[in-house]
Amino acid sequence: MASSMKITRIPQSGNPPDRLSGSSAVYDPIMNQIITFGGFEYRSSTMISSIFTFDLSFLTWGEIKAQSSFVPDGHSSSCLYLRPDRKLLVFFGLTSSGISSEVYSFNLDAGIWKSEDLTGDLIRGRDHPSFTSFTYQSVNYVAFFGGQTSKAIENILYIINTETLQVRKMPQNGDFPSKKIGSSLCFWNNHLLLYGYYPDSLNKATYKDVWSYSLETETWAILNITGQKPLERLYHTAYVYLDYMLIFFGLKIDPPLLACKDIWKLDLNELKWIQVDENLSDLRLESGVIGINSSLYFVYGRDEYMVFNSILVFDLTQDIIKSKHLVTTWDPPIKRMYHCSFRSGNFMYIFGGMTEVGVYLNDMWKFDLENFVWSSVTMQGKVPSPRASFACNQPNGDIFVLYGGKDNDNVYSDLYTFRAATNYWTEFTSLTNSPAPRYNACMANDNYKVYIIGGQNTQTSFKEIWYYDYIKLSYIYVSKYLSFSIIKHKCWASKKNGSVVLNIIGGGSFEDHPNLNWYQIEIDDNFYNISIKLSSDYFINTDNDLIVAEEHFYIIYGSIMSKYVKSDIVKVKIITGEIEIINLPQDSGTYGHSACHWKDAIYVFGGGRSQDAFRLENSATNILNKLDNSDGKSDIECSIGTIQPDCTPCPAGKYYYNKQCVPCPKGKFSPKSAALGEEQCIPCSYGSYSNQIGSYFCLDCPSGYQCPLGSINPKNDTNNLKKKEIHPGYYKRKTSYVSNIVYQLIFFSLILCVIFTFLMLVFKGTWKDFEIIDLFSRKHRQDLEIPVVYKRTSLGGLLSSFFIFISFALVAGSIVTYFLDNITEIKSLMPSITLDIDIKSELFIVESKFYIYGGVCTIDSSCNPNINAITSGISYSTMTISCKKIKDDECQITLKFSNFSSDSTLSTITLSLKEKTSYAGFFTVNFTSSSSIPESFSSVFIPVFSPSSEYVFKGPNPTLVYLRLIPSLFTSDFSKWKSLDTGYHLQIDEDPKIGSLASQNIINFQMYLYIQLLLYKSETGLNTQRIINNNWITTLGGLLGTIFGLMNSLSFIMIIIETFKDSYNKKTNRETFVKMISHRAKLFKSEFGCYKIKCKDAKVLPLEINTED
Repeated sequence: MASSMKITRIPQSGNPPDRLSGSSAVYDPIMNQIITFGGFEYRSSTMISSIFTFDLSFLTWGEIKAQSSFVPDGHSSSCLYLRPDRKLLVFFGLTSSGISSEVYSFNLDAGIWKSEDLTGDLIRGRDHPSFTSFTYQSVNYVAFFGGQTSKAIENILYIINTETLQVRKMPQNGDFPSKKIGSSLCFWNNHLLLYGYYPDSLNKATYKDVWSYSLETETWAILNITGQKPLERLYHTAYVYLDYMLIFFGLKIDPPLLACKDIWKLDLNELKWIQVDENLSDLRLESGVIGINSSLYFVYGRDEYMVFNSILVFDLTQDIIKSKHLVTTWDPPIKRMYHCSFRSGNFMYIFGGMTEVGVYLNDMWKFDLENFVWSSVTMQGKVPSPRASFACNQPNGDIFVLYGGKDNDNVYSDLYTFRAATNYWTEFTSLTNSPAPRYNACMANDNYKVYIIGGQNTQTSFKEIWYYDYIKLSYIYVSKYLSFSIIKHKCWASKKNGSVVLNIIGGGSFEDHPNLNWYQIEIDDNFYNISIKLSSDYFINTDNDLIVAEEHFYIIYGSIMSKYVKSDIVKVKIITGEIEIINLPQDSGTYGHSACHWKDAIYVFGGGRSQDAFRLENSATNILNKLDNSDGKSDIECSIGTIQPDCTPCPAGKYYYNKQCVPCPKGKFSPKSAALGEEQCIPCSYGSYSNQIGSYFCLDCPSGYQCPLGSINPKNDTNNLKKKEIHPGYYKRKTSYVSNIVYQLIFFSLILCVIFTFLMLVFKGTWKDFEIIDLFSRKHRQDLEIPVVYKRTSLGGLLSSFFIFISFALVAGSIVTYFLDNITEIKSLMPSITLDIDIKSELFIVESKFYIYGGVCTIDSSCNPNINAITSGISYSTMTISCKKIKDDECQITLKFSNFSSDSTLSTITLSLKEKTSYAGFFTVNFTSSSSIPESFSSVFIPVFSPSSEYVFKGPNPTLVYLRLIPSLFTSDFSKWKSLDTGYHLQIDEDPKIGSLASQNIINFQMYLYIQLLLYKSETGLNTQRIINNNWITTLGGLLGTIFGLMNSLSFIMIIIETFKDSYNKKTNRETFVKMISHRAKLFKSEFGCYKIKCKDAKVLPLEINTED
């Protein structure tokens, strides 16, 4: 099936030469074209000898290639003349070795350069002479006046017959001019008109004069011009139209320096100057100037600041002469082939390649696919050396990868990546052996692996497949012995049942035997299987380019056996293999070019050309062609990154995924349209943030806040996050608490004693009743020689109540002391090996919190499957991992181990966060372990910050966080606590060691986020013992002793009180008895008077006295 499409050259005029100054130009009336030769090329800073054309009928640029082995050196400021026999004569000029005296001819039909010899008078080569061509007496001449020769600046007029190349030095008759450089010479009415000044001329009065040389009388004269005259100048342009000599532009170079942007015309009949325009918007100096009837063309040239490759034209028929750009300045890349291109957003990038003269390049350009403008890319980082024929690939919408290639002297095996968002190159190194240097290989990308297939060096081709692992930073070979060798092919990667499939199209063998097969190599864990999906003669092309879209792939042009150039496009349906041929005009195809897919068009840049379908060697171009659908056709499907049916690009702030436009997440932005993946959503730079999805710019961080790279919201000062350790403390005895209770109980009992005593004193009637509770009946005081009689007294009852109250307080205090203050804890350090028991932590928790996290963290409230933990050197009964998304930019990962044990001196836990966008601005790790000490734990908190807020944690090298595990053993005599319990005490071992970091420039070059927790088991263990101070027997014995002691004390007090009372009573009774006797004696005397009875044997019985009254 065949179809067709539209080809549009961009720009439609084609690519002009590079910006030039000092080029010379003539008009070719047969082809209606402008021809230019030589000039100083602005970009390469060299003089060239190229011949360019501009077709005035179709307004298109062209170039005439020399077919001779001899080509003149580059020239600037030469003088050009086109003879009727279509030989282009080049006179003199400036070369890299100095002023040239050579004259060359170029046959426009044959393309042959030839050196010509002048006859007649001697004329030296010269730079910037006054020059014109004219016909006089039916003979064609060119005339030269002045200019700088190798000897001096001259003031001599020469004319040369263009047919015979005979030179005649004209006589200096009349009032001849002084020496000149950069002046103008025109022919009018058999006269040569000379205008311009020489700054060092002694006669300044002649600066503004016009000289006339009569070819009839061979005499010089100064024209007698009246009125105002133009400012003196040189390097201007003069042109005779009708009976006027017009002067354009020029320079006044003696102080003050002045660029003239005016137009004057001299009425050659009236000899009067007229100013046409005093301030033109454009200035052209050192241009190639051609007058064609009433139009004057300025080709290339420069002004005060810039060099041009445009054409400026003036219509001299207008009263007010204004300039118009026939074609504008256009800066395309220089011609090249065997380069690479890729697309980022709406820009097509090209890099490297080789020019038509074998110069290797390492420049980069980008083309705006919306506004159709080329611009040079200023690259940063480690830029690859100049090369061509390298393998290239685009892993995502922002990254370009190249491998290998060659130049004149070297074949390379290096690997580079370029990020379009920052114009930054990075060279990847390998921890393993690299493939042999090669070129003409192909590359395909899958996930974080880039595959390198085939290729060659100068002696042989390779039957190999390698891949480079971005994460491991290593090359790994899949096969070194494929069943076929292939070079100059194209490839891409696809998926099949989870396996990688490498698709290979086109190319051929080292001996240039073409490949007709569509190979598919299925790779699974480095095992591979080769199959042929389709064979077709349409796959024969080499030096082609390949576009892979959603449903089709397109083989763009190419050559067959390095001879025949194809000018068609092969469109293949990826699933079915159905082939469609899109025919294009013959010789529209190229080889060694590059192609880019945008919307429903394919853009093809550079490459070598063909003639009648056969390739022209060393014919590199810099043409950019747009291939798009003809009206009503849909030969080219929408490019990846655009949405059907109108191929609308995803707008800035969104990226293409699964045929939809998805907004960039918070904390990121995408300034480009048609982003091809989330990788093109760039984290906000340091000092900015984005709290909205779908942002195409970031907001400035408010004053007083911090916004590290990738911030969603401004952060408060993070300096409050400090390292912290929490350890089980010493066992806290409750001695003060218990003592307090005991003191309060005793005080309360004493208060009760006081209250009881007060009540008995107030209510004396109850005093007798206290005899009932007397517990000291056996302890009362007994008199000697009097029988022991047990008795109860009120005093004994009172003291018994004291005894009860105080005993209760003592018993309660003893009980409280036994249960609350009966433990002593002893801690000691000892070698871990002496802890003759397996140390395990009943619960060990690692809680990591990642701040400014770039990934999604969780899916349906569970950890993203790409978040994992790998342990080494530890054992446990169970391990659980849980994730929690906190706010918008914090991911908390919690690991819980039961019966955790460290089996070696060093054990590790590696957190692997393998989301594509995994990164963190900073993170914290909180370790918690159950302690051997009951109801205690040990915890360590470690914050980890990047060295600068301009970096985030991301990349293959893990950040190391160090922790020391101190084995802990607990023993106890008390049944309340489990004896021989174990655990770990935690301690910060050393400062974290920062791993891979990524700045905004290289964040898409780094993959994944790794944190490794290093757990060092200490050689010293902690032994904690809790000992019971007193057992219950000892406590009970002590309590009984205290109680009995209290009883004895109280009984002693009672005896003392009773003894005091008895003594007091006896004394009181004696005094009462004496008083009674005295009283009775008085009564007796009053009754009986005084008498004495003397009775020797009489006795008086004592009276009975009742002492109880």
